[in-house]
Amino acid sequence: MNNFSEENQPYDAQPSSNRNQRGVAQKGNSKLSQAKLGLKIIIIVVMGLLMLIPQHMILSLIRERNTSSRDAESEVGRMWSREQTIVGPVVLIPGRTEKIPDAYLLPEELTVNGDVQTQKLHKGIFDVAVFTSDLDMHGNFQWSKLEEMGIHPDQYDFDGARLLVGLGDLRGLTDNVVFTLGGKDYKMGSGQDKELGAVIVSPISLAELMTHDSAEYRVKLGLKGSRNLHFFPVGGATSVHLVSNCATPNFQGNFLPVTREVSDQGFEATWKVLSLNTSLREVMTDWSRSFWYDNENGESFGVEVRLPVEQYQQNERSIKYAFLIIVLTFATVFFVEIRTGVRIHPVQYLLVGVALLLYYTLLLSFSEHVVFWGAYLIASVMTIALITIFMAAILKEKKPALLVGGLLAVLYGFIYILMQMETYALLAGSIGLFIILAVAMFITSRIKWYNS
Repeated sequence: MNNFSEENQPYDAQPSSNRNQRGVAQKGNSKLSQAKLGLKIIIIVVMGLLMLIPQHMILSLIRERNTSSRDAESEVGRMWSREQTIVGPVVLIPGRTEKIPDAYLLPEELTVNGDVQTQKLHKGIFDVAVFTSDLDMHGNFQWSKLEEMGIHPDQYDFDGARLLVGLGDLRGLTDNVVFTLGGKDYKMGSGQDKELGAVIVSPISLAELMTHDSAEYRVKLGLKGSRNLHFFPVGGATSVHLVSNCATPNFQGNFLPVTREVSDQGFEATWKVLSLNTSLREVMTDWSRSFWYDNENGESFGVEVRLPVEQYQQNERSIKYAFLIIVLTFATVFFVEIRTGVRIHPVQYLLVGVALLLYYTLLLSFSEHVVFWGAYLIASVMTIALITIFMAAILKEKKPALLVGGLLAVLYGFIYILMQMETYALLAGSIGLFIILAVAMFITSRIKWYNS
């Protein structure tokens, strides 16, 4: 008689058919779990890629705001005075016939001492820098250069000679201009020259002046403008010395200052340019407007006193890292989900992604009202706090939620450091990404992906 019933038999003693059925069920559940896991990963990846669309829209918004800032600057410049480029002084001697080109006598020496004071005007929420300047220009003309270059009264109208000083915008003149040449004062009027454009001009008695080999000159200009103040090195030796209260100058043109000192109170800079450094000659008969209209390929030099509008450039650099932050945050949330066993719905992933993108609109809006680092701090704290609280509410635990918040804090801090670096930004970014990849590889190696 068998003393053991079928119910008391150990698992190994059970009929082979029952054991086979259980094994098949376990394999089926494992395959089902793996399918769900794979589907979840695909959904997360697709959502991450879809985030590129609003990321591009925010980038367009940043560029639009930057354009609005430039438009405000142009509008203020139109009403105040535009950029100023000073060309001259030069003496124009017209040719007697159309076949004979006009001759421009350039000064032997040109020395400029200037005091440039900037102020801030407002157009809506945008700040625009404008300047007023007091310029003292002096030097001398060598009349003997005319004869050396073949400029004779039989071909050129010496009686029609005019004294010219080219300006970028005549509306920037703040006072009447009196030009002293050879001990005689000439009251300057406004006019147009076919080569120099807008000029202040006065007829001169060249024959009388040429009774001497040379003539000293001096003129004082009260001039206002916006953005740029440039000079054209028309002298055989040109020296420009400027002092200003602008603490953020941008020196421009084909010639940099030979000496410069910049501090929080302003800058002081000196340029020295010889005619040997330029394509100019003592007497120009083939003057081209490109010499002073083309700041990139021309001969002019000077300073930009525009306020540094770095927030839009910094915003644009920041949002280029948005996809990286979203991917790493999604990956961290996914690992937390696997670790804790709490299932997180795709909609909740989507909300986290939206919060990460909303960060950049917060950053843009705050940076238009406060300094960029302050805006970055405010937007980062708000976004990290929101996502941390949201994850704590989902997971019902503080530790994994703080892990996600800590990751975001590290990422935002790392990206801010990258944005402040210029020379070593690529190196630091590459090393940082390598470390992030190494950490991700270590974490994923500890996950049993095929464990049901």
